[in-house]
Amino acid sequence: MDVPPTEAAASVDATRRALLRYGALLPAAAVLPGVAVLEGCSSAPPQPAAGFRFLLSDDLLLFRALIPTVLGTALPRDEPLRSQALAHTLQNIDNSLYRLNPPTAGGIRQLLGALNFTPMRWVMTGIRHAWAQAQPAEKTAMLQRWHDSAFGQLNAGYRALTRTIAASYFTTDISRSVSGYPGPPQPAYTVLNLDS
Repeated sequence: MDVPPTEAAASVDATRRALLRYGALLPAAAVLPGVAVLEGCSSAPPQPAAGFRFLLSDDLLLFRALIPTVLGTALPRDEPLRSQALAHTLQNIDNSLYRLNPPTAGGIRQLLGALNFTPMRWVMTGIRHAWAQAQPAEKTAMLQRWHDSAFGQLNAGYRALTRTIAASYFTTDISRSVSGYPGPPQPAYTVLNLDS
C-alpha cells in the first residue's frame, strides 16, 4: 500500500528536523563539557576519583548505571559477588582508559564529559535526570538508539561504551568463575596489562 503524499512529506519533514536538531547539537559535545568544567573558574584539569587514574567521580556514576544494562544477566545477581564484579570492572575500565594514547583518551574524555553534562546528556540520550536515577528501560532505549543511529558519532559512542564495559568485565576473575571461561593465556594477559 502506498503512503499518501502528504503523510510521506510529513515523515520526511520530521526526519529532516530531527537530523538538523541533532546534527547541529552533536558537535557541541566537544565544547560544552569544557564549559561545564570552567564553571568554577579553575584552569586545573579535573582530578580523577580517589583510587582511580582516569575516571572522574561523575564517570563512576555513569559506568555504575550502564554496566548492569550492558552486561545484563552476565553480571552476578547475588551479593557480595555483584558488588565485587562492579568494583573490579570499574578498575579495569579505569586501567584501560588510562593506557590509551592521548588523542583517543581525549575523545573518550569528551564523550564522558558530554554524557555527564545535563543539557548534553538530555540531547544525546533523552535522559534528563542524573545517571543514578535513570531507569533500566531508559538506559536500554538509549543504547539501542545509539546502536541503530544514522549518526556515526553515536554509533562510535555506543561501541566505545559497550566494548569497554564488556572487555573490562570479561577479564575479571569473577566473570570467569560465573561463566566457566578459563580466561586468556596468562603470559599474554600479563604482557598486555603491565602497569605503566
